[in-house]
Amino acid sequence: ESLTKPEQLMLFSILEGELEARDVVIEALKAQCRELFIQERYAWYNLSDPFHALQRDSEIAGACTKEPGHSTHAANPLVILKLVVSHCRRMQEKMMSQLAAAESRHRRVIADLEEEKRRHAEDTAEGDDVTYILEKDRERLQQQLEFERSHVRRLEKEQRRITEQLEEERAQHKQLSCALAKECKWASSRALEEGHRLTELSRKLDKEKEASQVLRKEL
Repeated sequence: ESLTKPEQLMLFSILEGELEARDVVIEALKAQCRELFIQERYAWYNLSDPFHALQRDSEIAGACTKEPGHSTHAANPLVILKLVVSHCRRMQEKMMSQLAAAESRHRRVIADLEEEKRRHAEDTAEGDDVTYILEKDRERLQQQLEFERSHVRRLEKEQRRITEQLEEERAQHKQLSCALAKECKWASSRALEEGHRLTELSRKLDKEKEASQVLRKEL
């Protein structure tokens, strides 16, 4: 899951606080170890009293092993100090090892955060690329839609023109049909009249022929 910048800053602050708290604990443990070691070594003595300090040195000298041929002598305070320093050094090395492990974990967390940041940047870049592609597709589809709409408008305009032309031609055909019908009716009427006239003329002609024949016979 990707972390936002405020969440990353908050995580860095928490890790920094943990490291500071760890350093404080390490210093406290160092001081506590020194205190415990001194109490174990010198719990029976009042270190502020020089006579008790002499008694302490005497008892420590008596507790030391004696080598053959050597007389008992007072213990060197530097030996005790070296023991304390050695113990503190071991504790310090242990704490430094723990601190190194903590720093390693801290570096690993930082590396993970950087990797997450890089992946987030890549995802954001890919998201920007996808958004750009989608925007280009939207523009292309919008242009195609506008082209289709313009084409449809042209077709509708052409259809209206053709429809008007057909209506006009149909009106002209209707007028022509009416004129032809009237012409045919008039022609039929004239033909009928001419037929009647021809019949009448034929009848008259026949009468004239008969009259002519009668006259010939009389002559």
